[in-house]
Amino acid sequence: MPVLTDLAGQLANAAGTPLPDADREVLSLHLLDTVGATLAGAATPDAQSAFRLLSGGGSVDHAAANCTATRLSEIDDIHLPSGCTPGSIIVPTALTMSAYLKVHDPDRVSAALVAGYEAMTRLAAAIDGQNIVYKGVWTTYLTAPFGAAAVTAALLGLDDERTAHALSIALTSLAGRIGRPGNVRTARWLMVGQAARAGCFAALAAADGFRGDLALLDGDWMAAAHGLQCDPQHFSKAPGSRMVVHDISMKPYCSAKQVVAAIAGFEEILGRGVRPDGIDEVIVSVPGRYAKMIDHGVVEGNRLSSATSAPYQLSLAAYHKPGLFDVARSSYVLTEDITALMEKVHVEADEELGAHLPDRWPARVRVEAGGRSEAATIIEAPGDPGRRFTAGETSAKFTNFTSPVLDTAEVDDWKSLSAGALGNAGALKRLQEKYLSIWEA
Repeated sequence: MPVLTDLAGQLANAAGTPLPDADREVLSLHLLDTVGATLAGAATPDAQSAFRLLSGGGSVDHAAANCTATRLSEIDDIHLPSGCTPGSIIVPTALTMSAYLKVHDPDRVSAALVAGYEAMTRLAAAIDGQNIVYKGVWTTYLTAPFGAAAVTAALLGLDDERTAHALSIALTSLAGRIGRPGNVRTARWLMVGQAARAGCFAALAAADGFRGDLALLDGDWMAAAHGLQCDPQHFSKAPGSRMVVHDISMKPYCSAKQVVAAIAGFEEILGRGVRPDGIDEVIVSVPGRYAKMIDHGVVEGNRLSSATSAPYQLSLAAYHKPGLFDVARSSYVLTEDITALMEKVHVEADEELGAHLPDRWPARVRVEAGGRSEAATIIEAPGDPGRRFTAGETSAKFTNFTSPVLDTAEVDDWKSLSAGALGNAGALKRLQEKYLSIWEA
């Protein structure tokens, strides 16, 4: 049986099985978390520009705009073992397309979310997404069409055969290579939204009878067409395996995930009574794979340079915590205290820490302060599966990121609807309506 046909059957079987309460609870937390990312991202100038380019194009363009806003927020969830950020594609696609398709059944939308998370992370794992990202391939961009197609196919209620064709058509639109990230007003966010759009379009095409090549993942097509090895074993899961969303991390701050463990370790040390103004040196040790990526300063107007800068992120944690919740980063906080501390932060590679990859992205932080030496090693950061955010922590994160752009009543309404949408049809329908109206504000 072709891999795509088998995968389509697995997704359909999962969709036909009611979600246990524990699974629905975790899925609801990721829905809430991702809606918060959409709202925070939508308030940025880049997202507003993206919507102006895409407005008037119907359901698939609306989905593209919402995925663009969500991913550019840099606060969306991430599946560490495969290196992709699925929630930024799956949740906006599910909420947008279900609204247009008038699917207001929480069970169907839940099934579509599960299908999308599973399809996208399995493809990312099959192509070694956690490693290829350091070779110029943006894993989320590459896998977005596949995930969006799975979501849309589930919402359309396609049978196994048409779902397989939707996934096949989506595969033919894979890109992945976006060039060097971080340019001022980078187009990377637009392109990841367009990748999601391609996946939605693929499912609509399959629903209308168009067909793809169902053998794409059975031979060397991925290697020949994209220069990527693809391990088909990742597309199958043992019956009864828990859904992948249990293994997906949330981020507490607007930071690259490669920096989050370092922030957590530094905050732990500050909590021991170390005064920032007394620090002589900060050594951040991380796996060599991403040491250089986080060892730099910031460039005004370049949002990604701040999210990936360990010196800047740690200095914000010490002197300006609200800066870690600032998605827009329209201007950087570069006070004398912050710039002085940035110069004292040094990043080094530690291959012993690399042993924890790919499931965990660790860091060790050592602080020297007036003859005092303090160290903290963070293997599992806040928001990782072993330190999963509670409902209260997820709600607090939502508030931290949305309160700068929404009034208190709106924040509370969004939270209530998002938290209840997968268990109540009325809440889901109202959430869908509000989600489509984000750009009207």
